[in-house]
Amino acid sequence: MKILKSVLIVLFLIFATTATSSAKETLSFQFGANGYEAAMDTHITEYTANSSNNMGGNIENECCEYDPANKDGKSYLVYFNLSEVARNAVIAKATLEMNLTSTRNGANKKSVAAHQLLKQWKEGTGVGIDGVAAKKDEVCGQWTGADNELWDALGADSPDKDFVSKPSDTIEIAGDIGPYQWDITGMCQYWIQNPSKNFGVILREPRPHAATLGTKVFASKENVSIESHPKLIIEVSAYGVEVKETLATTWGSVKTRQR
Repeated sequence: MKILKSVLIVLFLIFATTATSSAKETLSFQFGANGYEAAMDTHITEYTANSSNNMGGNIENECCEYDPANKDGKSYLVYFNLSEVARNAVIAKATLEMNLTSTRNGANKKSVAAHQLLKQWKEGTGVGIDGVAAKKDEVCGQWTGADNELWDALGADSPDKDFVSKPSDTIEIAGDIGPYQWDITGMCQYWIQNPSKNFGVILREPRPHAATLGTKVFASKENVSIESHPKLIIEVSAYGVEVKETLATTWGSVKTRQR
């Protein structure tokens, strides 16, 4: 009996050690850094004159209401491919970091909410702050660019059809240039366990729009400064029992261990 008890204790310790052997690992995903290129970003608009334009190749993209008189709400879409993260990873925290470069049409303080997107989209190559006419396989305010699918509402503005209605996080931004962060932990945990449902994040001003002018302009992944590109930081607290050390083998040193 003592031998059996000792064996059981050893097995338990092996289980516990294996389950947490890769704990406290921080993974960083940023276009252009450490060879990582599996990201997309752009912005789309409700404004009828530009709602069929694509901005996927622009160096900056916008969020919030530009002019409430014209119903010119803009939303920022951003996506990171997380297929290299182990499905049994337990996420302690996931942070989306965006770098504000300027404001347009006024520097009023605005709320910006991060929601999980519910539809696949294609980035496109349009340039210019208001973009150019989108092709059918490029996202715009009217369609997703994927499988000829339309947004349920102009500007991807339909809760629980275009995006999950409850935001993961909402922050306030005035005119201060620099990095801003949103907590999207639950969203990332869901994506890792359900990779086919990862369509990225939509940053949008809560509705109804504030009756104030101005958009927040962020550096896109096309910006010359890699350090300013959208960034996703995932802190892994543990892995399941059968974890294998195969993370980020094709993206070089994308992960930084913090044991």
